[in-house]
Amino acid sequence: MKEFRFVLPLLLSASLAACGGSDASSEASAPAASVPKVSVDALPAGGYVVAIGNADAPTIGQYYSGSDGSRLLIVNDGDDVARAVYKQNAGGVWRAVPEAKADVDIRLLGQEARTSPAVDAAQRAGRYTVVLATGAATFSLSAQGAITADGSGCRISGQTGTSPLPGAQELTLAFAGCDGLPASATGVLLTDPDYAPAILRLVVDDGSKVVDLWAYPA
Repeated sequence: MKEFRFVLPLLLSASLAACGGSDASSEASAPAASVPKVSVDALPAGGYVVAIGNADAPTIGQYYSGSDGSRLLIVNDGDDVARAVYKQNAGGVWRAVPEAKADVDIRLLGQEARTSPAVDAAQRAGRYTVVLATGAATFSLSAQGAITADGSGCRISGQTGTSPLPGAQELTLAFAGCDGLPASATGVLLTDPDYAPAILRLVVDDGSKVVDLWAYPA
């Protein structure tokens, strides 16, 4: 969907490892399943484009780090659509969506700091269209950050709020008549010059599924 215009230096060795399992002699003696541990390299406050995975064919993602210690890593697929997100609240542990089935340890191959302009809902107010697998949906964003569904078919509504992450606003969305999408989800609304011609990127999840919507002027 997008081609980000930069070259990332491959600075660090990479590993995205998973391990798990148990060696119990019987169900009766088997210990309770532990919650998989998620670990991601920490970056200082700011916005970044990062590379992870295989140095010969790295996966590109966006990394947002707040001054309060909260962080968000978006891992994209080959079409620059989010396939996984990793989130850390200030003072908390990393969580993965979709949920990790085994321990995950993400090491960054490289990172490039990017300017993350503040989201100004008043400046971004207007009508937007997002392309879905089953068609398109249109919504309006008000100067107060309210998202209102326009038209028929898939209807998207919600509300934005302040976020400690650079270039982001907290986002709550509701979906009605949208095949394959959850009834509700939370996440972030992002603005980034690299997303052009898209104006907004809405990355939300319901705890199990990631939804990535690129919004264009309607």
